[in-house]
Amino acid sequence: MSGSKRVVVITGAGSGIGLTTAAELAKGEFLVVGTARKVQGLAKLREAGCDTAALDVTDEASATRAVTANIASHGRIDVLLNNAGY
Repeated sequence: MSGSKRVVVITGAGSGIGLTTAAELAKGEFLVVGTARKVQGLAKLREAGCDTAALDVTDEASATRAVTANIASHGRIDVLLNNAGY
């Protein structure tokens, strides 16, 4: 469970603006879950202390799995930054 930190889920966090935003938010009072289709790109976020998950926003089953896993791990999603390009 995330405790007092707000849980932020960021789609498209494997590179660019999503990666930078996730890394910056993780420095503060947020528990960040960075997601991407290509999970190899999430290694930097894991090193920065973020949780990561595979998520393809064009695939409803993938989205359902990611949300279900996040709720099971952290109990909630406080903020969704839908950054993934499609």
